[in-house]
Amino acid sequence: MASNESLQLELAAVARRLGRMEDRENIVDVVYRYHHCLGALDRAAWLDCFAPDGIFQSARSDGTVIFSMNGRLELARWYDERLPAWPRGSEGHALVNPRIVRQDAGNAEVHSFFITLQIKDGGLGFRSYGDYLDHLAKSDDGKWRITHKRAVTRMTNAAASRVVPPAPGGRPQA
Repeated sequence: MASNESLQLELAAVARRLGRMEDRENIVDVVYRYHHCLGALDRAAWLDCFAPDGIFQSARSDGTVIFSMNGRLELARWYDERLPAWPRGSEGHALVNPRIVRQDAGNAEVHSFFITLQIKDGGLGFRSYGDYLDHLAKSDDGKWRITHKRAVTRMTNAAASRVVPPAPGGRPQA
């Protein structure tokens, strides 16, 4: 029969593993929530994905930075300026294959891919594909938030020339 001390040590180890698993689930949830909030045009929830001093950068595959925003005020301004270009249903963002590549007590890195589709000229087209590297930290309130999000566009089709022609009735074909 195990001693009380060894049982307590075993329970403490299980509690640590469970906490780490819960953190992993919450880390990936933030990365997914970012996209769900964009799709739902939920500005407040999207901003809450970021730490108050969070950074969002977009870069080309050669490393050239397209834009960089620091802090929720700049993030909110960017979101508000972009909103007119995002009529509901005109653009879709898909997150693909998120993988936690580093995690410690209060920090994590997640590597994933994104695909952006858009409706243009009456058809559905591919717009871009690339990598996300998200750095996250556990906030004082216990929530994981993005401290630095870097989007690197690997492929782009700004003209959406691969547009699938609309099906009869005006709906894009699959």
